[in-house]
Order: sequence, then structure tokens, then C-alpha cells
Amino acid sequence: LATNRGKAGALQSVLASIKTDVIVCLDADTQCDSSDWSGMLSAFDDAALGAVTGKIRPTDGGGPVEWFQALDYLTVIAVIKSAESSWGGLLTVSGAFTAYRTAALRAVGGWNNQSSTEDIDVSWRLQAAGWRLAFESDWIARVEMAPNLNALWRQRRRWSAGLGRALRDHGAN
Repeated sequence: LATNRGKAGALQSVLASIKTDVIVCLDADTQCDSSDWSGMLSAFDDAALGAVTGKIRPTDGGGPVEWFQALDYLTVIAVIKSAESSWGGLLTVSGAFTAYRTAALRAVGGWNNQSSTEDIDVSWRLQAAGWRLAFESDWIARVEMAPNLNALWRQRRRWSAGLGRALRDHGAN
């Protein structure tokens, strides 16, 4: 893009030109480990499914900041998403590694350019419109971690601000 519109803006700019039934979003700092996507794709046999997210693991790191993030990813992604899935749905997809039904995205207007946590925002709008979210634990990717405490602080502050905005935007729904 000629100007930086953020992740949501970049995704939104291509939504109108997508011709496939499913669009997969993979962050620039994320690498897909899975070569077999059949489990993720077969989840879309459920006509009510709007998005499916995979299991995210951190890249290998050796310091305390990386260990903290590895523990965080283990608990949030592996344990919580698995539990939510067994209970029948997810609160949010993980924006770093998600496949969306293109029609579902278009039905809710795609990604919100004003959101710094586009994954939370689009997850909640999909669910408000009646779409279901799923977790596929066999679909795995690795994400680079914040390299130091300062970068981790900035990342988590952005995530917290984005969650706050999502709560304000969707709190009445």
C-alpha cells in the first residue's frame, strides 16, 4: 500500500478482490508449521462457521522474556482455546493465524481500520452476526516473540488498549 494503514487496513484493502470461499491470514512474524490443512478446511463444512484459528507456539528463545511469552502462549492459546472449543465456541480467534469464511467477513464489513486488535473486533462482530468460531489444535504455526522487555511492554500495552476499545465498541451488544 502507498501508505501504512495498519494490519486491519491492509487486510480490508484486499477483501473485495478475494475470490475464494476461505481467506487465510498469517502475520508477517508467523510461520506455518502445518503442511496438512485438511482439518482446518474441513471445519468450514459447518455452514455456521465464520472463522477457525490454529494453535500458535512461540519460536524458540532462551531468555526470561521469551520464557514468559512461551508460558503465556501455552496457557492462552493451548489451554484456554482448547477449553473454549470443548465448550462449544471461542471468545476470539488469534489474528496471527486464522482462516475466515470470506462471505462471513463481508457480511460484517470486514476488518475495522480503527482497531489495533482487529482479531478481537472481527471475532465479536462475527459472533454478533450469528457466525461461530472454532479452534483447530492440529493446525500449528510459530510466532516470533518480542525480543526484550521494552518491546514486550509496548506489545502488551497495544493489546490492552485494543481490548479496551473492543469492550467499549461492543459492550452494549
